[in-house]
Amino acid sequence: MGLYFTFAVFVIVILVAVSGLVAKIRKLQLKSAYIERRCAELENLLSAQNKTDQFKLESILQSLDDGILVVNTNGQVSWFNKSVPEITNLSSIETGKTLIQLFLRHEIDDLFKNVISNRAPAELEIEFGINQKKYCRVRAFPIFGNIQSGQVTAVVIVLSDLTEIKRLEKIRQEFVANVSHELRTPISLIKGAIETVLYSDMSDEATQKRFLRMIEKHVLRLETLVNDILSLSQLESGKEILNIQKVNLFDLANKGIEELSPNANRRNIRISNRIPQSLFVNADPDKIHQVFVNLIDNAIKYGIENGKIDVYVDESSGDYVDVHVKDDGPGIPFEAQHRIFERFFRLDKARSRDCGGTGLGLSIVKHIIQAHGGKVNVVSEPGKGADFSFTLKRYISA
Repeated sequence: MGLYFTFAVFVIVILVAVSGLVAKIRKLQLKSAYIERRCAELENLLSAQNKTDQFKLESILQSLDDGILVVNTNGQVSWFNKSVPEITNLSSIETGKTLIQLFLRHEIDDLFKNVISNRAPAELEIEFGINQKKYCRVRAFPIFGNIQSGQVTAVVIVLSDLTEIKRLEKIRQEFVANVSHELRTPISLIKGAIETVLYSDMSDEATQKRFLRMIEKHVLRLETLVNDILSLSQLESGKEILNIQKVNLFDLANKGIEELSPNANRRNIRISNRIPQSLFVNADPDKIHQVFVNLIDNAIKYGIENGKIDVYVDESSGDYVDVHVKDDGPGIPFEAQHRIFERFFRLDKARSRDCGGTGLGLSIVKHIIQAHGGKVNVVSEPGKGADFSFTLKRYISA
């Protein structure tokens, strides 16, 4: 019963996490729909004759986050708003130039010609930039001189930045793929162990217990994954409420060290707490305890046997203190250091799973510290260990 309950909870957690990403995407899409409605209003205003309407038109166009261009029937840009250079990464945009001269992209010019010939809206998606790519939806709307003639007198082109939507969609896809991968191994092992216990002639009690312990181990791994996903989902949503208070940093570090001492003792690793006993910070004690546990546990898993871990602070940063957890393990390659706080990123995937890691611990650390207004960092050289650090605001009495 407990196993099926764990699975049910896990499915719910996945749905909650994915729905959070979908909600962000939907919010951006609703914004895009709003832009489209505003563009429909512009069609009526383009023929405005008096200065009041012209000023109103100018204000609407300039206030939009989307890029707006007005193009005459010769394909020359007669007007554009300030968002166009920002979206396209083009610094030199001038009126009077043709679309092909401005963008050097035949796709946009073809879209314009299609609208002119068919007298109907059209759209496409396109990439801008080389080093810093931006994804855009380009929509073109015909503007008619009068309803009777049906003659197109201009075309309004709307550039909508899809970069954030694409990024969120990629995160959602990677999240589902990573979680599926994390689930596959424990579920397969649990399934195999259950089938062996149920359908084999297993009279040996010791063997039965061995298989049941295997099931328990992987159910606990699933439970840890569920808890980590819940924590990360709350932190990323920005809905996590911190209980900020005056906290003794030495005591908080000691609590984490004592909790993990059995793990350290198994590998004969010494942990020293060199934080001053009188140092206080403004923090949520439960959340910072989780940070210490995640970082120290990580150092135990990846440090060398018979090694040491140092927990210390650097108080030279004024109102903030830099808290360090340093190990003497194999270190982290330089090219991997910028990814070390990403979700599900692992240097040694096999070892991480063997140690019961979910690949979410350091990402949780990053989001907790960012919620406190601090920063995380890692300094490491291969063969010389890793020094993880985070900043917290020092407690200053009124």
